[in-house]
Amino acid sequence: MMMENRFELKWGLLDDFHTQDEKANEIKARYAEKVEEARQKVVDARSKYEVILQREFAGELVAAEKKKAIADVEKAEAALQLAKEEETKAIDYAHTYASGTITYSDLSRDFNKNVKGEIFDEYAKPLIEKAREALYDYYDALAQYSQLHEDVDRVTDYLREMTRKGKSAYYVAINPVDFRKLPKPTDHVLDEVQRLKCVPEGFDGTEEFILDTLAKMHS
Repeated sequence: MMMENRFELKWGLLDDFHTQDEKANEIKARYAEKVEEARQKVVDARSKYEVILQREFAGELVAAEKKKAIADVEKAEAALQLAKEEETKAIDYAHTYASGTITYSDLSRDFNKNVKGEIFDEYAKPLIEKAREALYDYYDALAQYSQLHEDVDRVTDYLREMTRKGKSAYYVAINPVDFRKLPKPTDHVLDEVQRLKCVPEGFDGTEEFILDTLAKMHS
């Protein structure tokens, strides 16, 4: 049976941690976009200049157009440089005034103080109680099985004793309550369940089942 091994983490400070830099990120994104827009204007201005230059090579008179195109390139490049400078200042501002102050150390401290206890009480504690009840049921079954074995032993021992004294064919009464048939937890099974994080479907309590399941998984 597959186990539910996830949990819902209710943690206010973690939510604040994830959203604390939204303002800073918005500022940085806004000025990064301005840089990209300015860079594209430089590309466009240079492309227009190259087209005019090709026309000049072909013999056209383009002095006035060329002069304007050069001025447009210079203007676009100056605007790009200014946009880069503004982006640098915006990043500094965002880090200094708009970024959050919650650190990973703060998260660890808050987790230990406010979260881990809730996780234990809500998720771990019920499983511990479930394991405790299961162990009691197992030990109780073992005790009852042992008592049954002893009770039946008295019958089979008596029959064996009487058979030895008789003159008829020799048959041995066998106790059907065999401890070899009683499933027992083993370190190997415990280790594999911990590693798999689940109990294989159809598990019958035997180590052989676990070994067969692993063999099929790796084949």
